[in-house]
Amino acid sequence: MTKIKRQELEELYQAITRCENLPGEKFSYALLKNQKKLFPEIKKIYEYASKIRPEQTPRIISYVAKADEIKSGKIVKNEEGIELSFKDLESLYPEESAIVKIFDNKMKKYLNTDIEIDFYMISQKDVSSQITLAQRKGIDILLEDVK
Repeated sequence: MTKIKRQELEELYQAITRCENLPGEKFSYALLKNQKKLFPEIKKIYEYASKIRPEQTPRIISYVAKADEIKSGKIVKNEEGIELSFKDLESLYPEESAIVKIFDNKMKKYLNTDIEIDFYMISQKDVSSQITLAQRKGIDILLEDVK
């Protein structure tokens, strides 16, 4: 059994996906087995998020959209054309801001917890000879240690 944080599951799944076209029967078999082990755990994350997600009222949708714009570096202005900071946005949407923070904190806590998965370990000799360093780093948790 291997401990892994929930937040790392989708990244590992994507890393496996990036290796899908590499040759090697045993290698591809191991990747497929691990994808099948990851999928139900990733599904649980989405189900949990869906269960705790606040009702998507027009004000929450507006707040989240504007907050995302500010976080991405875009300029957001109020009705008078004055640029808003994130703090300004929170004061314009106090209830929505609090609701979204509660959701974010619950998700962070949930994603930061360890789970144990019985991965199908991949022998170094079965790793495709065409794997790149980036691909190897992505699936490193699945590779058996060389002794």
